[in-house]
Amino acid sequence: MKTKDVLLTAGEIKALDFSYDFRPPFTSRDVDRWHDRVIAEAQLKKVIKWGEGHCPHAGPPDDDPTQQKKYCTACWQELKKVADGDK
Repeated sequence: MKTKDVLLTAGEIKALDFSYDFRPPFTSRDVDRWHDRVIAEAQLKKVIKWGEGHCPHAGPPDDDPTQQKKYCTACWQELKKVADGDK
């Protein structure tokens, strides 16, 4: 997965399952919090999957788990730039 593909797209957010059996009393704030939580969990899953990928700064892939993106400072900086909109 490329770094630029880590952030959820509008289409991916629309496709999320926001269903929940809200029982009274609940407010629109409760619904908003639930939607935020669903989006945050989906985004976190995508970041975890990205972090398990091979780091392009580590050389040829092998079975060494430290060659994953989650262990590379440069990969995290690239992800931060994408998240900040610097692409």
